[in-house]
Amino acid sequence: MLKSHRGEILLISAAVMFAANGIISKVAMSPINHGLSAWNMTQIRATGAFLILLTYFLIFKRDQLRVTKKEIPQLIAFGVIGIAIVQSFYF
Repeated sequence: MLKSHRGEILLISAAVMFAANGIISKVAMSPINHGLSAWNMTQIRATGAFLILLTYFLIFKRDQLRVTKKEIPQLIAFGVIGIAIVQSFYF
């Protein structure tokens, strides 16, 4: 059953995590708790995602962490445009 409904389980899990993210962020940024700034929240999210993905790739897919010189400009562009700008405007 788990394999036949894997897509649905992943979809529901993603929706629940996305919804929880908004609630948790709102509480963390609340002025009542002397909340975090939007920049701090962005840094926490990006660092957390990096650490989780790095751990996964180090354990299961170490060979995919290799980067060629040709890929470096693309990775820099993706990091600046694709990640930094999107994360900056999320909150």
